[in-house]
Amino acid sequence: MSAVPNPEPAGTPDPAEDIDPAAAGSAPLDHPLLATITGWLGAIILGEEAAALLRRADAGDVPDVDAPETVLSAGQVWIWRESRIDVGRKSRAGGGRTYRMPVRVRWGGGHLRLDRPGSGDPRAWSARGMGWSLAGHTDLTAPPSGLTQAGDPSLEPLPGAPRETLTRLAETGRAARWEFLLWLQPTVNSALRKAHAGIRGEMGTDTRPAPPLVDQVKLEQLADLMLFGDGETASSADRLIALCCAPDTFLRVDPLRYLTTAVRRDAATVLRRAVGDPHIGRKVRQVARELGTTDVARVVAAYRRRWPEDHLAAERAQQALSVGADPMAAWVRVEG
Repeated sequence: MSAVPNPEPAGTPDPAEDIDPAAAGSAPLDHPLLATITGWLGAIILGEEAAALLRRADAGDVPDVDAPETVLSAGQVWIWRESRIDVGRKSRAGGGRTYRMPVRVRWGGGHLRLDRPGSGDPRAWSARGMGWSLAGHTDLTAPPSGLTQAGDPSLEPLPGAPRETLTRLAETGRAARWEFLLWLQPTVNSALRKAHAGIRGEMGTDTRPAPPLVDQVKLEQLADLMLFGDGETASSADRLIALCCAPDTFLRVDPLRYLTTAVRRDAATVLRRAVGDPHIGRKVRQVARELGTTDVARVVAAYRRRWPEDHLAAERAQQALSVGADPMAAWVRVEG
């Protein structure tokens, strides 16, 4: 998932516009959209860890969870730094200011920890991404130490009984997952429309455009499939969330670029599968256009000379050349 296909909801104000430049000076700002996205991802990460701790507690593997003297602490999930890699215009806030990018933190033993008073050892942490590689350690009673600077990750005690707090974190994580999916929905819809326009472009000519392959209802069904799955297998969005929550996903790319690229790739895959187009269909049709023929034998021979490693068979070539319009697509015009 290059440029972001208008991920902000319509009418969303730019938070930087409300900042008084005189008050802000030249201090860098946290990127506002990325702060929202990483807020959801951080809640999902803590929620999954909390749910895992509760399962272990119910199995008797974590007896301290219900002890009155137990303290539950949480390590910060993201810290913010000015990027040392190229992130394009996302680093520019206007007015001479810059945006900071999120850097993922990894804690030894996980972000959540249960301790008895006085028993907690210092926690090691590392943070990598956006060109940064930091490390240090901290505990609940001392400031961070190590290869640190202001703004390094904190370790905070969480108020309340640990079991109740863990339950609340798990619920918050589930709610954050739904908020993320709802935010992602316009991006998925846009990616499917662009994938549909791309395949139609491959099949048509300058003088004879290809008809729509699917109707608007089918595109909406495919968007639901990408976001919510079919009840049997994980959805594309579920897999994307899991990747975004992995510690090393954003080492060399910012989250917005990663999300946009992944959604576009998955949308093209889902749509091609829905219309029966093999994954090499685009290249097959490219060869057919260059030859000026749809003769399968000639197309396969030319294709094999160019991409012998694909081992193209006549059956797959025929599939790629036979992708056609859904008869129902004529009922609803699909915007390219």
